[in-house]
Amino acid sequence: MDFTGDIDADALSTFVSGNSLPLVVAFTPESAPKIFGGKLKVHLLVFTDADADSSELDGVKEVAKEIKGKMLAVTVASSNDRVLNYFGITKDGYPTAVIVNMPEGSALKKYVLGTQDISAASLTAFVGKYQKGELKAHLKSDPEPTQTGPVTVLVGTNFEKIVMDESKDVLVEFYAPWCGHCKQLAPIYDELGEKFANVNSVVIAKMDATANEVDHPEVNVQGFPTILFFPAGEKHAVSYDGSRDLDGFVDFLKENAKVPFTLAGDAEEEDTDL
Repeated sequence: MDFTGDIDADALSTFVSGNSLPLVVAFTPESAPKIFGGKLKVHLLVFTDADADSSELDGVKEVAKEIKGKMLAVTVASSNDRVLNYFGITKDGYPTAVIVNMPEGSALKKYVLGTQDISAASLTAFVGKYQKGELKAHLKSDPEPTQTGPVTVLVGTNFEKIVMDESKDVLVEFYAPWCGHCKQLAPIYDELGEKFANVNSVVIAKMDATANEVDHPEVNVQGFPTILFFPAGEKHAVSYDGSRDLDGFVDFLKENAKVPFTLAGDAEEEDTDL
């Protein structure tokens, strides 16, 4: 391969990285470290069982030539159950494609082709829309629940409606069902929800981050539980690093909530102090 362009370290590194793998890479446990460890963080994943010599891959190869150095083309066979489960792809849905963007320091974003056509024309149009910013990220989500408990249950599809409400101060726990620390926190968090049940401006919420995804630049859950606060009117994410007990949460909300509130019992305590 001949290098063209300005000679500098980044350009040469990208050139070497981009040409150290085949034009279309077959995903395997052996190739995974090279795929995810390379400099190209945008991947075109084509879910197909076609082998390297199959004519079904001609369209993929054609598109791979056009995106070389910008995106990495990867084929994923249906035997890779963990990959299929992660992306929500079923074997009945083969073939299809997903574009994955893995920016440094931000959550992974997925864009789904939405068809079982992996021809050159279909994939070229798909990639073109992504490059123009015309695709909407695909978010994994549980069905929207009926809210019955003291803590508001968030899923991928209702996150923006509830958390991005400019009139609300929202505290969100991102948890995993199997997490021991999350299980220990659950009764305290439920008590917190009950304490703020009559405060309309404050929402105590939780989300199973293993089953739901959100499209927010500051939400990048790396461990469980992750607790973030979204102030009313601002809606940037503030990490909660206080004590994980009722008093710690209450003190944090009193100090950081943008909408003033009074908790039941506070007025009685003030009278007693007088």
